[in-house]
Amino acid sequence: MKALVAIAKVIDGINLHIGRLVAWILVVLMGLSVFEVITRRIFGSPTIWTHEVLSYVFAAHLMLALGYTLLRREHVSVDILTERLSERTQALLEIVTFIVFLGAFLWVILPEAVAFAQRSWSFGERAASAFASPVYPAKTLIPIGFALLALEAIGTVLKDVIFLVWGHRV
Repeated sequence: MKALVAIAKVIDGINLHIGRLVAWILVVLMGLSVFEVITRRIFGSPTIWTHEVLSYVFAAHLMLALGYTLLRREHVSVDILTERLSERTQALLEIVTFIVFLGAFLWVILPEAVAFAQRSWSFGERAASAFASPVYPAKTLIPIGFALLALEAIGTVLKDVIFLVWGHRV
């Protein structure tokens, strides 16, 4: 049991630290947005790169926060029926749904996301815009984000198993 608890805590720690770092991306997003508004509205000189970079930074925030969001239980869920079940039944149901639905989704999406990013790197893909920024770093965030989600899903299942077997929450 101690090993399972330790693994679950390490997984949670990884996503907690990444989530705290990713929160600072919002400051970058706000700064870039303010910069664009000032250059466009006040100086009448919009930039060709700001919108594109904002899109990439927002994508980074979205993808890298997937695991943290699961850790904090902030993903959208409809628990009208499950909230009426016992805590043990909820844990069992969560294990089953995570393995069957989230597990199946991640089983399919992770290899595809890795291949998607690899293709982008192999071509040195760039955006079809005047700025022509490299796209492959942003596409690399897709498998990283889903890997963090998968890691946290494993941690959540471990915590539910610990609760079901030993009767206490981690």
